[in-house]
Amino acid sequence: MRAQVQQLTDQEHWVCDGNYSQLRNILWQRADTVIWLNYPFPTVFWRLMRRTLQRSFGKVELWNGNRESWQTSFFLSDSILLWLLQSYPRHLSEYPQLLKHPQYMHLKLFRFRRPQAAQSWLAALPKKSPETFK
Repeated sequence: MRAQVQQLTDQEHWVCDGNYSQLRNILWQRADTVIWLNYPFPTVFWRLMRRTLQRSFGKVELWNGNRESWQTSFFLSDSILLWLLQSYPRHLSEYPQLLKHPQYMHLKLFRFRRPQAAQSWLAALPKKSPETFK
């Protein structure tokens, strides 16, 4: 996966979403911007709960035939909900410290604490055609 990420980030334009700590040294060193959706825990929890319930009830295929189930979502040690409970407080303290490291000082940070703020920022961005990124 690291080789794939290195190859993809060699391109002039790329976007990655997620918080892949194992890939951070590649992604953040090659990125110019980080957008941190630092929403309140209740917002994140209820969004994740709603998405998990929809996927479990609807038997939505995630990738390669994988589906969320009640058992994996609520009762196993690798539950996405348990992951949120464990990772949310860690990210609150970890990200500000990481962003102070000299190797990441080049990053432009946009930190949004409310969905409305992120939506407003996104709506205000100049519109570009797909040809701009070729």
